[in-house]
Amino acid sequence: MGPGVVTGLAREAACLDVVPEGERARVGCAGMGPRAAASAACDLLKSGCTGLVSFGVAGALVPDLRAGDLVIADAVVSASGEVLACDIPWRQRLGSRMSGRHTGGLLAGSDAPLFGAKDKRLLADASGACAVDMESHAVADIARRAGVPFVTIRAIVDPLERSIPAWVAGGIDAYGRPRLTRLIAGIAAHPGDLKTLLRLGREQACALKTLRRAALDAGAFLAFD
Repeated sequence: MGPGVVTGLAREAACLDVVPEGERARVGCAGMGPRAAASAACDLLKSGCTGLVSFGVAGALVPDLRAGDLVIADAVVSASGEVLACDIPWRQRLGSRMSGRHTGGLLAGSDAPLFGAKDKRLLADASGACAVDMESHAVADIARRAGVPFVTIRAIVDPLERSIPAWVAGGIDAYGRPRLTRLIAGIAAHPGDLKTLLRLGREQACALKTLRRAALDAGAFLAFD
């Protein structure tokens, strides 16, 4: 049947629409976080998928990575420190098809959002990873248990030094869609954060553009053989 793609955000899933429908992998978008990602991965396997992809945005853990940079990780390190390798042939096929620069290395999994630069630096020191997200480690674990190949395709949204106001988490739903009333109330209560939010919006747009390009470059079923 081909691979299944797990995304946390609705906007991430929409990036795959650039692939012709007959060549598009099945997508499971269950919301942010490891539990939702694991559930989506299991559902995809039950539907007949024979490989798993974690697809979406990530936060940078090293200063070299900027918004819009692409990470096709060598392996994922879980919150407990377990290292789960990505499928080498599949990852190499993906890398060979990318029209732009991409980075390998370790991708860290976090069970909760990291809002501050300090927290990201601490995770970088503990894990040795170059980027972090909240879904890939869960998808990698499901793939390992099922004995199917796994890869990640992640675009950087927030650089290492970027701190995100913690109240913003209440202004979006589990799929990353804005809760306008809460966002407006948050901005009214924290007007000094507006500049940061506008910058984050630009960085997210840059990351999503990279994801669309990566999906298009990867081609049919995201280079799965």
